[in-house]
Amino acid sequence: MQIGMDLLKLIMGFLALIFCLKCTGAKSISNLTPIDFIWSIMLSEIVGNGLYDSSVKWYYILVMLSV
Repeated sequence: MQIGMDLLKLIMGFLALIFCLKCTGAKSISNLTPIDFIWSIMLSEIVGNGLYDSSVKWYYILVMLSV
């Protein structure tokens, strides 16, 4: 069951990060402004920390990414 939840967190986080990058309009990393780059690192930290901490529920990650 834990593997399934980890997989759900990983897929959800990856799709949310792709969606956020698409919203910025960047076609590649070279098109990112410094603020967009820092923003993408911050979002990936939220997903990464939520993925490795088993006490964090998947919907917490979704709420944090949406904020």
